[in-house]
Amino acid sequence: MKKIILTILICFFTLNVHTVAQTWGGNDDDDDTIRSTDTNPYERDFIINPYKNSFYWYLPPLYYQTFQVGYERFIVRDFKRRSIFGSLGIILGSERLSSKDGFSFEGQYRLYFDQAHEKIDLYGAPYFQFDNVEIQRKNEDAETVSSFSGGLVMGAKLFVFRQGIIELQVGGGFRKSNTPEDSQEAYDRVKAWEFGYTGVFGRGTVAVGFAF
Repeated sequence: MKKIILTILICFFTLNVHTVAQTWGGNDDDDDTIRSTDTNPYERDFIINPYKNSFYWYLPPLYYQTFQVGYERFIVRDFKRRSIFGSLGIILGSERLSSKDGFSFEGQYRLYFDQAHEKIDLYGAPYFQFDNVEIQRKNEDAETVSSFSGGLVMGAKLFVFRQGIIELQVGGGFRKSNTPEDSQEAYDRVKAWEFGYTGVFGRGTVAVGFAF
């Protein structure tokens, strides 16, 4: 499991490095600027954002011993701003009586609203998420728990020092978890934020990032 997690993490960052290299290594004649008739968060003209890419680091998952990073790529169609977002989380936790390791993946298709303020950007997005974690309890066999979830989120981004980003996100959806049959009764009592939960749940997170 740990080798699989390491391989996924390496592939994720390799893709980001390749994207950055393409962005920085392009010709001067290749205009990679997002243009629209909407308000510009950086300058008061028709250029919305001189950067098409954003990278994020999510803070609340650290409480659950998860390191989560995300990447966003902007696209514009008919002067409407859209973006494709993906994040990868690596779960490596150890407690007195148990340990866990696994990964999570999330995808979003973000639709941005017209801006009311030059330094604040608002969006809505449908999302899907997959989690897979192996839980090892003391004197027990390891258990694998996986889950699929989907729903809607709303987000707000605050631009700081031109390229800096602080992002707040709230939303909710439905999660379906696959748990071992012999432990089903125990997982029926878990909370909405715990591994193995099935049902409707709310979510929220905070991230810091930068545009490039």
